[in-house]
Amino acid sequence: MMQPQVPAHPTVKSEDKVSDLAQITIKTQIPDFWTDQPRLWFGQFEVIVADQKLGEKKKFNLVVAKLSKENVQQVSDLILEPPEDKQYTALKERLLNIYEESDTQRIRKLLKEIDLGDQKPSQLLRKMKDLGRGRFPDDTLRILWIGHLPAAVRTVLTISEVTDLTKLAEQADKIMETAEPTEAISEVASSSSTSSTDALVAEISKLSKRIDDMHRQNWKKSDSRSRSPSPRRRYIPSQQRNRKRSTDWVCFYHFRFGRKATRCEQPCSWKSGAAPSGKRQTGN
Repeated sequence: MMQPQVPAHPTVKSEDKVSDLAQITIKTQIPDFWTDQPRLWFGQFEVIVADQKLGEKKKFNLVVAKLSKENVQQVSDLILEPPEDKQYTALKERLLNIYEESDTQRIRKLLKEIDLGDQKPSQLLRKMKDLGRGRFPDDTLRILWIGHLPAAVRTVLTISEVTDLTKLAEQADKIMETAEPTEAISEVASSSSTSSTDALVAEISKLSKRIDDMHRQNWKKSDSRSRSPSPRRRYIPSQQRNRKRSTDWVCFYHFRFGRKATRCEQPCSWKSGAAPSGKRQTGN
């Protein structure tokens, strides 16, 4: 008895299955486009797809899938009307022209804006190399790089016999790892010392102000007394002025000591050693 024939199902080539799986895997490996580092993103992208030997059109499609809305708006003409050939190359050039920093911007950042921060010295060196793009020889880059490191690290590296810049950066990393605890303690001590000094300066300022206020008050009192004559000083000139108008006036010395006076002040009416009428004589 013959078995009924079962219609054959369409077969899918195993190669196509592998290709589809590879495409899915690739898409998950590709990160979203980096607007701050577009060249580095394309470098990673091309490494991911290198084994697939994809053509321009497929790579173009993969890149477009990783663009944000803002990115797509910048290349909308290439997406809506892609060129007949070299679609990926055209898209890459456009994105690099838009988002990559110019040579002037990179050099300015390298010379003025970059610093160590919380990075390792080797990380800083790699970033500086990326900004330099081979425009600076290693000797120049070494000087710039060492200038951003802490003083203790600079001192060691300056006398180091290591000439290879990468190995020198590794040496700097080890120095930093060793110096970090000491530097942390130093920073705390410095902060504490600074706080104590600030408090002491503040107290000295307060005391100085109080002393200045006291001097100012004493000066005002002294100045007030010097401007108003004492009763004793008022008495004598007044007495003299009143008596100078009288013919019976005697000077202070004869008025006080009489005939025993050894001095006399003119005009004085003392005559023949006798006191004028109404004037008293006193002894020593």
